[in-house]
Amino acid sequence: MKGFKNQLKKLTSLLEGIAYTTIGATDIIISNVCYDSRKVTPGSLFVCLPGSFYDGHDFAADAIKLGASALMVERYLDFPCPQILVEDSRKSLAQVAVNFYDHPYKDLAVVGVTGTNGKTTIVHMLKSIMGQAALASMIGTIGVKIGDGDYFATGNTTPESLELQSQLRKMADQDVAYVAIEASSQGLAKFRFDHTQVDAAVFSNLSWDHMDYHKDMDHYFSCKAKLFQQIKPTGLAVINIDDPYGVKMASLAKGRLVTYSLEKNAACTAKILQRYPSGTKIKFCLGDDSFEVVAPIIFDYNVYNALAAAATAWGLGMPSEVIRQGLAHLHQVPGRMEKVDFGQNYEIFIDFAHTPAALDNLLRGLKDLGRGRLIVVFGSVGNGDKGKRPQMAAIAQNHGDVVIVTSTQPKYEDPDAIIDGIVQGFTSKKYIRIVQREQAVEKALSLARAGDIVVLAGFGHQRYKLLKGEAIPYSDYQAVANYFMKVAQEETAGTKTI
Repeated sequence: MKGFKNQLKKLTSLLEGIAYTTIGATDIIISNVCYDSRKVTPGSLFVCLPGSFYDGHDFAADAIKLGASALMVERYLDFPCPQILVEDSRKSLAQVAVNFYDHPYKDLAVVGVTGTNGKTTIVHMLKSIMGQAALASMIGTIGVKIGDGDYFATGNTTPESLELQSQLRKMADQDVAYVAIEASSQGLAKFRFDHTQVDAAVFSNLSWDHMDYHKDMDHYFSCKAKLFQQIKPTGLAVINIDDPYGVKMASLAKGRLVTYSLEKNAACTAKILQRYPSGTKIKFCLGDDSFEVVAPIIFDYNVYNALAAAATAWGLGMPSEVIRQGLAHLHQVPGRMEKVDFGQNYEIFIDFAHTPAALDNLLRGLKDLGRGRLIVVFGSVGNGDKGKRPQMAAIAQNHGDVVIVTSTQPKYEDPDAIIDGIVQGFTSKKYIRIVQREQAVEKALSLARAGDIVVLAGFGHQRYKLLKGEAIPYSDYQAVANYFMKVAQEETAGTKTI
């Protein structure tokens, strides 16, 4: 139903598909759904979500004062207000959101992309390809983007279910034909993607990450696998069978199976024909179709990402020429192998690589690319997976000629404690420890000489660092710009005559 205009809904219609009990009347009209009490308007259904730091039940009184007509709760509250008791309010919110926004996935061709690494790049590549055929959009780590519009932030890689359904409804009402969405493991585990049927589900790879949340790889895999149970009856599962977890996923997925590989026989394959400093010539074989293209990407892992996007588009029925044009005209993905040029005689790259596998792929590729030294700046996110910290140190030590360990996103954790965990992975003292990231960037650039490569890993596209819960403006790009501005000012001051 295109043309949704925040229509009034009967509460009972919003609860379809949910197991619940009630106190008070349910034959009431709801004009808004929210879980943030600051967004309550008269006639709202306020959903009380328990969280890591706050519990929505504690804000129910505020919601009622602002005009909430009903509460969704996990425990009854002592308020004279209709209450819907559910076992899990976050899980129930996903169904309410889909009901409230009239099942927007029915009005769109939806592609969900999951895997440890490559999600953001694949989603951007898909948007570029699908955008050759019709208006396309994307939702993911960097934000939401419709057509040629600007990005706007979502907060999570996969937004909370209410925001996700709201965005999908807006896209459908703006005549968007295709949307590619990053489906993170935690987003899937926390029901954010529930009840959104997809036309295609894409699996890139699975490696160590988020073990603070998942505890083991089996749980991590099972969360990813949820996406492949949400494929529409006519939809497809696009799976990288070069990854052992991909082979396992292929045996579980619903829908028509489309396999892709650089190493094995598969429905879709690709071969690297020639490597250039700023691109790669690739031959794609998609079923019985084949074509060659020079895509503005480097490194084999990005060829995998391009093949994932091409295989998906082919499976959705797009012509080879549309796919070729989409890959030939890829735009720079912010914070993914983003080259920074201030006229220096060495290379600077900003990349989001924040997992052991991603960092290894990145540094291995850069090491092969460079003529001089590889200078690596990296850290690890706070309040996250501590197990990957020493692994990343070992990888940086293995590939880097100069390694600087610094802070990335401390969040609520002590930056020094994070670095203490990282340096346990070094087997030598040949690293530099600088807690403040901007100072670490400055140090790396000051050490660089002609022919070197400086890589700033782990922060990527982000524009804020979180320190003790406070968002502080920061970007690696701006840190680089500040360094060269400082150098220019010093050079100008040194040439002044009195």
